[in-house]
Amino acid sequence: VRMAKARRAWLIYRAFWTSPAPLARRLLVYKAAVRTALLSGLDAQVLPRVYVDRLEIWEMSRLRALLRGDARGKNNAYVREYCRIASVASMLRKRWFAWLQSIMRNPWHHVAFLAAV
Repeated sequence: VRMAKARRAWLIYRAFWTSPAPLARRLLVYKAAVRTALLSGLDAQVLPRVYVDRLEIWEMSRLRALLRGDARGKNNAYVREYCRIASVASMLRKRWFAWLQSIMRNPWHHVAFLAAV
């Protein structure tokens, strides 16, 4: 479901991806529209590693498309570093930890959850 939403966001901006816009601007739009759609709501779920890997593969194909051939012959770590985008797994872990920290900081806001645990 998330990949379908992200694919839809990608297709909405398909003319922009091939426009002469600078990479920094294309990455900004990618993060705001596509990556947000890809990761939205996943921090509330426990995902199997296989699903996270599929999300990573999908995202890498889009990042390479944004680089328009400049990523040819480069590994995925280089592409992520060049684009300054963390992996999907890293972002999900960061969101999970932020959520747990918010529970610890404000336990009275999460009474129902803590009672269930």
